[in-house]
Amino acid sequence: MPKDGRLVIPRDMCIEGTDIPRASPDSTWKYLGVLFTPYGLLSGSVGGIIQSVNKLMYSRMTPLRKLVSLRSYVMPSYIHRLVLTDFKTKMLRSVDVAIRRAIRVALRIPHDTPNAYLYAPIADGGLGVMELATAIPELREARVRRARCALFGVQDETPEVTRVERSRKRAEKWHGTADGRHMRTARKVTESTAWVKADDGKVPRWRTLAAIKTQCNGIPTRARMTRGRNGVTSCRNGCSARETANHIIQMCPVTRRARCRRHNCVCTLFSGYAQRKGWTVMAETIINLDGSRLKPDLIIVRNDVAYIIDVAITCNEDTYPMGRVFNNKMDKYGATTVKEVIMELTGMQRVEMVPAILTWRGLWLEKSAKMLKRLVPSFILEWASRRTVDGSGYIWAAYMRNERSRARTEPSQGQL
Repeated sequence: MPKDGRLVIPRDMCIEGTDIPRASPDSTWKYLGVLFTPYGLLSGSVGGIIQSVNKLMYSRMTPLRKLVSLRSYVMPSYIHRLVLTDFKTKMLRSVDVAIRRAIRVALRIPHDTPNAYLYAPIADGGLGVMELATAIPELREARVRRARCALFGVQDETPEVTRVERSRKRAEKWHGTADGRHMRTARKVTESTAWVKADDGKVPRWRTLAAIKTQCNGIPTRARMTRGRNGVTSCRNGCSARETANHIIQMCPVTRRARCRRHNCVCTLFSGYAQRKGWTVMAETIINLDGSRLKPDLIIVRNDVAYIIDVAITCNEDTYPMGRVFNNKMDKYGATTVKEVIMELTGMQRVEMVPAILTWRGLWLEKSAKMLKRLVPSFILEWASRRTVDGSGYIWAAYMRNERSRARTEPSQGQL
């Protein structure tokens, strides 16, 4: 040690025949994916993460493929460095803000859509994006807890937050909002939201954007645009009801033809699959009874059993839940007189009623989905959910194309 108290490190050092370079004050090196300096762990920078996200979200990929790449490739590639590097919560929040901004611009999601929709799991009706400000500290704490237990045998009494619990918290946050409360039953039938993570690249971009906006209930109606403020909320076509998404898509007389088209598109899925399998299919068969006239959507004969399939795209409101629609269908077409007529028509000795009930946001009723899965594969239900949300977006576009629904300065195609 010199007299002035300074340690002089030799320029060259060799240990067992291996040259060890001398580190300068500004030199950095990577070890196990983490950057170090002569003074310790290098503070993290969020510029690279934000740049990667923006490059992806502003690319020419389809919207759903952008989400898949963000969830499965871009964000997981940074988790290791985010957990081991000293990233402050403030920096993580800034990354979350940048990611949310890029997603909203790329998918054209309204600014008033809750952030919980972006972070909720796909099975619960969200987009499944990771929230770094909450996930990274929890992952870091879990890693330190496991290391402390392995090195020192110290058991932490605090229970570890599992992946399932984190997903449940994000889902509860989304379902607690006004836009997400109708998605509470999404996890019961996974086919309801499977289309969010399945994209063949053939669907037009505008249809996907409309489907996402329909699923998150982000359609810009008068009631939504004036939420919290004074303004006109009545239907633009002269209806006495408030102009809500449910009114436009489900009840407004102007969109009746578009609703019929959406209904027929869903029915075509079941009839087309049955025809490819060689089953007997009868569409909209008129059944005349005493004082009534019934017309079920489909009658499919398979393995000496006649199935009555009647599709209903409804809303899951508290005043009119999906279960009531299901029971009404069962009472209507499950009557003994109706079954006798169908037995005589098809020559079968067994008739089963299978109501196909789902909401205009693509959610299947659990009882209905279980009955349909005995007749058709699961991917038919997935396609039906996608066609339903596509059709709901088309209904909104048809509503805006009406001359009475828009001002002269508004786009005629009903941009979504």
